[in-house]
Amino acid sequence: AMARLSIVVPIVVLLIFVLLFTSFGSLRNAFLIILNLPFALVGGVIGLFLSGQNLSVAASVGFIALFGVAVLNGQGLYVCKRVGKLQGLREALKGHVFDGHVAVGHNRWATHGSPSEINAHPHTDCSGRLAIVHNGIVENYAELKARLLAQGHRFRSETDTEVIAHLVEEQAKRAPLAEAFRSALRELRGSYAVVLLSANEPQHLYGARCSSPLIVGLGKGEAFFASDVPAILTRTRRVIYLNDHEIVELSSAGAKITTLDGRAVTRKTSLVSWDLASAQKEGYAHFMLKEIHEQPAA
Repeated sequence: AMARLSIVVPIVVLLIFVLLFTSFGSLRNAFLIILNLPFALVGGVIGLFLSGQNLSVAASVGFIALFGVAVLNGQGLYVCKRVGKLQGLREALKGHVFDGHVAVGHNRWATHGSPSEINAHPHTDCSGRLAIVHNGIVENYAELKARLLAQGHRFRSETDTEVIAHLVEEQAKRAPLAEAFRSALRELRGSYAVVLLSANEPQHLYGARCSSPLIVGLGKGEAFFASDVPAILTRTRRVIYLNDHEIVELSSAGAKITTLDGRAVTRKTSLVSWDLASAQKEGYAHFMLKEIHEQPAA
């Protein structure tokens, strides 16, 4: 009986996993950053489009997560965060009119600290002029946070991500924002797909990746960061795939890619031929097969 049970239990667990995964699609953390759009936020499991006062939900699922957006509206950063279902964020954004065209957004599980609004992304610096969204783990965040606290920085959250915003803020006292971002990244140990939005440079977004997916999408007079292709397929099929330790300066004119040590990178744009349903499975026949092939990288 015990032998039969040892066979049956793994099969049941596997079937449950397949059911959940095919129901929800990819549950990986995802975010999308937009230039020169009225406003849009698309994640791996959520989607919002805001034009004037019209807000609609493109996708919604029923699990508890953290959601947040930061919009550059000409007067600074407007940040809105919610815990729970996507409906909560949609309700919070009702009635807001955004005249900005640059934004960052994020949805994720709480990996550091409790699942609360204060721990949701985006995270800002002391001034509230810089906003960061991040997938991954900063392994040395405790020592970095201790140093930044000693330097007078004020932390609001329990997350590892917030140290990135304060690192950039500290470095920006002595260098331009692009170099401050690069210097901050050099201090991180761990994995990251990170994007920086600054009210001081409304014409640019900065992104970088290390062991966590990040892509660039290029449209007509608009540009995107996202953690995966499906997030941007409704806007463009022109994609640049980034490698580890690469940094992108993004504007409506396109993407400038360099390495962490400052060397210029030339990268061709790829044209995605899949439709949205196929792209979510990245060419695999079903999500289970996709997961099996992703195991070595995971």
